[in-house]
Amino acid sequence: MHFREVLGKHAMDYKEFRFWMDRFYRREFDLGYEGPMDFEAAGVDFNKFEKYLEIIDRAQVRRTSKAFRALIDSQPLFLQQISFRPENFHGANSWRIEIRSNSKKIHSTIYTDNQQNEYPIEAEFQSRLADREDYRERAVEDLKLIIQTPKIHSEHLYIKTGEFSLYDCMNLLGEVQTQDDVLDGLASVINPSAKPRIKSIYIKAAILEPIVNFLSFLEPGYIESISLDCGYTHGTGLAKMLESEQFKQAKDFNFCSMNFPGSIRDLLHLDSFSVQVESLSVENFRILREVAFKSSTFQSCRLDVHPEGQFEFDGIRRELDDPLVPSIRQNEFRYLIPNTKDCFEITINTSGISVTKKKDYREEDRRQMEMRNNFHRLQM
Repeated sequence: MHFREVLGKHAMDYKEFRFWMDRFYRREFDLGYEGPMDFEAAGVDFNKFEKYLEIIDRAQVRRTSKAFRALIDSQPLFLQQISFRPENFHGANSWRIEIRSNSKKIHSTIYTDNQQNEYPIEAEFQSRLADREDYRERAVEDLKLIIQTPKIHSEHLYIKTGEFSLYDCMNLLGEVQTQDDVLDGLASVINPSAKPRIKSIYIKAAILEPIVNFLSFLEPGYIESISLDCGYTHGTGLAKMLESEQFKQAKDFNFCSMNFPGSIRDLLHLDSFSVQVESLSVENFRILREVAFKSSTFQSCRLDVHPEGQFEFDGIRRELDDPLVPSIRQNEFRYLIPNTKDCFEITINTSGISVTKKKDYREEDRRQMEMRNNFHRLQM
């Protein structure tokens, strides 16, 4: 920790520093202990916290005294991305926490049981190792320190709690688990009055319910994009998610690895969405066309039908014949938006249907035709 750079060359002039040095000398290492109240933090340049301390160090310094806590809590923290994921590091199991700041600086901490203590060769990263037996628990604890930082803003939050299958979701009794230690741990430390402000989130975890619970602790209205990748749901998670303000106020939604257990209508307030469904009927397409196509904000959607699901392909294909305009590509159609040069481009195949809003589609057709002609001339 660059503590000297933060406090300056005369660190011992600070009562707070002398207090902690004395505690450490007496082998008292409890950083949760509340330090003295008379420490004058006003003389510390906060910019030095930003310059010399990584976010985990900053969070640990915050715990050493009420004075530092007040100083750090008074300043918003803006990040580009927070990432937490498992990976294989030099042949050893490990977890990585990666922080990208808005200045594009990248801090990476690797938590591993690798006994070789080798640093990765990553020129773009400022990396460090946390090599210990309880590496996963330590990684989760540090992630909790980050998430509970007051006034934290991040463009992206990426959390992957591990690979999963239905077998991974079960305990020794064959019962499907209801908890996720990472997501439940994060939710437990967030102050409801100071929720993290995350604009875009991706979570991959085994069970839906802990994901939905964690989402409820994020600032609604600030979060615009939600991407979820999970393998199982107990049935209660979907209803809670659909009723949450985080989902209602989001603009983009992606749901992977399992069928979306809701209806098409549950998604039509969104600007864009991508889900897998158990079935796709002509009536589903009509609802999509009647609601989404009349929305001024709708941009795109993708509906993939489960390989063993029911897909009324021929019926939807007939719906596309009129009043839509065929494209220059097969199985692609356009719904012209009245009083504009724009359209909704609709593509249908045996796996599902996609819709994308296109600007000035006639100009795009001209460019595509020109590119195709140039390609043919090069082949001659």
